[in-house]
Amino acid sequence: MAKINGNLIMMKVSGMIGKQVVIKHRNDKPYISAAPTIDEDREPTANQKAWQLKFKSFVDYGKVASKAPATRDGYMAARKKGQSAYNVAFRDARYAPEVTAITAKGYTGRAGDIIYVQAKDDFMVTAVKVMIYSASGELIEEGNAVTDDILWMYQASGNNSNIEGSKIVAKAYDLPGNEGVKEVTL
Repeated sequence: MAKINGNLIMMKVSGMIGKQVVIKHRNDKPYISAAPTIDEDREPTANQKAWQLKFKSFVDYGKVASKAPATRDGYMAARKKGQSAYNVAFRDARYAPEVTAITAKGYTGRAGDIIYVQAKDDFMVTAVKVMIYSASGELIEEGNAVTDDILWMYQASGNNSNIEGSKIVAKAYDLPGNEGVKEVTL
């Protein structure tokens, strides 16, 4: 892609010229490239169709969230140079949160024991849910964790008399509703 330097006439021009060249701007710098070629008869694969639907949902979320008063200010505050609130909202919709660690060292199976969860997201983790399963796979308890803005903490409410082989599952959620999951076996 060719760069355009110092040409005052081309500085504010963008788009296709004569179906031959395209002028575009990245970080306020103009570039010139060949016009794209598109095969109108090409059928997308099943995977491409699935990603097209996902991409459309990211676009739709970005449009709504970047204009809604409840979310616009947060996305505006998180943007980097050259980004809009829409760019940040789109990315937030695209990438799910990640549960990076579950610490259950203090969990002995009694009510009141604390399980710590670390979760991260490119914008914000809005909720963490913890489920505890017995070694046989039976759900013992589940509930929402609370945060101190660093860690998420879940206080056990049930009684798990045999924790060996038990499984702790943590699910983190972000503003668009994406879900990240991690599990550990005791």
